Amino acid sequence: MLKPKGGKAHRDGFYLHGGNPADPVSSGCVKAMDNDVFAHVRTLTGTGGSVRFCVGSACPPSVATIVAARAAVESAAKAIFSAFGR
Repeated sequence: MLKPKGGKAHRDGFYLHGGNPADPVSSGCVKAMDNDVFAHVRTLTGTGGSVRFCVGSACPPSVATIVAARAAVESAAKAIFSAFGR
């Protein structure tokens, strides 16, 4: 994150939790605006009990590549299923 007087600060050790979507700010946390995400998060094993995640421009280029590839596969699968009436 950008510091008010210039430069960048690295922040980590956040927790992901549900909450009131009307209150988007939680100190030291990342709030999931939809609690349905937790069913998926609970299936992740991570490394040493920690699951790393990144947001936006803080993500390494490899993450953007993986996300784009997954979106392409999902789009192709939908097109195939649609073509066969499923």
